[in-house]
Amino acid sequence: MGCSSSSGGVNLVSSRFDHDSCGVGFVATLHGQSDHEILRLALTALGRLAHRGAIAADGKSSDGVGVQTAVPRSFLLSQAGVTLRPEQPLAVGMLFLPRNEEAAQRDSARFKACLSARGFEWLGWRDVPIAHDVLGELALACLPVIRQALITTSEDAPGDAHEIERRLYFARKAFERGGTDTYVCSLSTRTLVYKALCTGRTLHEFYPDLQNKQYATHFAVFHQRYATNVLASWDRAQPLRMVAHNGEI
Repeated sequence: MGCSSSSGGVNLVSSRFDHDSCGVGFVATLHGQSDHEILRLALTALGRLAHRGAIAADGKSSDGVGVQTAVPRSFLLSQAGVTLRPEQPLAVGMLFLPRNEEAAQRDSARFKACLSARGFEWLGWRDVPIAHDVLGELALACLPVIRQALITTSEDAPGDAHEIERRLYFARKAFERGGTDTYVCSLSTRTLVYKALCTGRTLHEFYPDLQNKQYATHFAVFHQRYATNVLASWDRAQPLRMVAHNGEI
C-alpha cells in the first residue's frame, strides 16, 4: 500500500515495519548425512525470526513456532529403551492429547486400534520431556498432554516405504474421523514435528529433546507463525504434517 501524487510517488510504507507475515525457512545438507548441527542451525535461525511472529502481552506466549525434521531413529529408540532390527521401520506419532485423563485414555486406545487395523505393531508411548516454565500464561492454560507413539510394522504386513506411509495416513484419517480432541502433529517414518506456543528462541528450551546432540537429522524446516485470520492454538502452530507456509489463506 502507498500514496502517490502528480509530482511523483511517495511510499508511506517502510520495509522496516513490514512484519505481518510468518517467517519460514529450512536448513539441509546436500550429502544426506544426518547431524545435530543441522538442527542447531535451524533453531538459531528460528530464534532470529521474532520479528515475523506475534508475541502475547505475557512476553512468552506466541502464535506458534515449530520445526520439522527427519525421524531421529537412534535417539528415540535409546530414549524409549526400545530395540529394533535394522530392517524394521520406526514410525513416530507426535500427539497433542487432551488434559482430561479419561478422554486421553479413550483417544490413546482408539489410536492404537486404528494403527493395528492397518497392520502396525505397537512399541509404546513416550512422554515427551517439556519445560513448563518456558511457557507464558496463555500457552500454559491450554497446554495439551504431549506424547510420542512409537510404532513398527507387523511381520505379516511389512510393505515398502511408500506403502507404509500410505497406511499411516489412512490410520490417522480413520482415527480423526471417529471424533477426537487429540491432534496428530505428525505420523510418519520419515518426518517428525515439534511445535509449541512459545517463542522461537525458547523452543529448544521447552523441548529438551531438541538440545540433545544425539538428535540427528539431514534437514530441518522451521516456522514462526503470525496469525492473521484465526486465533493461536497448539494445533494451529506450524509446521503442519507435510509442509510449512508463509502467510495464511
